[in-house]
Amino acid sequence: MAKAVQEACRQVVDETDDEATKRLLTEDGGYVFHGTRVTGLTGICRLSGGNPKAVMTVGRHTSARTALRYQRAELDYQRAIMEAESAEIEAQGLGQCNAGRENS
Repeated sequence: MAKAVQEACRQVVDETDDEATKRLLTEDGGYVFHGTRVTGLTGICRLSGGNPKAVMTVGRHTSARTALRYQRAELDYQRAIMEAESAEIEAQGLGQCNAGRENS
């Protein structure tokens, strides 16, 4: 299937005048079919609440270990969001909400 996708990409590059499309399909090694699969299965992991069985079913994996790679990607994604939000809160000075309050 990957060879068929590569051939279809080559045909699009040959027939299009759109430079952005040509770059997308040829730069950095060109379009990577497996990258689409990874993106899709990471999305399945996210939509299923991190359910490895759902990822295994859609990805046709026989090993839970393989499916857990996508769960790891989801955890990394969530961590990046939390770190960015924390940085924004700190930049706005909102991280000091309890400063000056006495403990009761």
